[in-house]
Amino acid sequence: TGKAHDLTDARVPVVVTRTTGELYELWKKRGYRARIVVNLGRYLHFVEVGTDQGFRTEWQLPLHARPMVPSYEAQVSHLNFLWVAVEAGIAREVHHVLPPATFLEKQPHIAREEEAFLESGEDYVLQYFGSLRLLTQHLQNEREPVLLNIDASYFKTFDAKQVVAQLRAARLQTDLVTLCRSE
Repeated sequence: TGKAHDLTDARVPVVVTRTTGELYELWKKRGYRARIVVNLGRYLHFVEVGTDQGFRTEWQLPLHARPMVPSYEAQVSHLNFLWVAVEAGIAREVHHVLPPATFLEKQPHIAREEEAFLESGEDYVLQYFGSLRLLTQHLQNEREPVLLNIDASYFKTFDAKQVVAQLRAARLQTDLVTLCRSE
């Protein structure tokens, strides 16, 4: 899938995508599996598609269980591309790094979710069918290389110099940085 680089390394591959669908297809084409995805932006992009969880049973003999991922992928949008990445096995964890004002705005809703629990005083961890989601205002030092996406909405709060300073301070390793121009 790729060679991991420190974010300060000039050789870090950076790809600009126009849409979240294009971003999802890039991850899929490169064969990423079971990764930690760090997404900087104002939106969670985690709306479920339909009610079938992974498979749909067709009630005919013999019984067939049809995988739902192709159906989900046909419906990828800015609302759900991170959810689809989890369902397709590209991501096993999603770390949502929200601007402080957005985090404070979403915090009451997050705290009411029954599967949410507070970690370290201000970060929330949610479990989604075995996949973890972290909602935070701060980049975390990760134990392995991540797929890093910076959504255009993040630049409505921070300018490019501030984002670069945050990334350098986090000492992340990644084998791909994407800048998604759509919100």
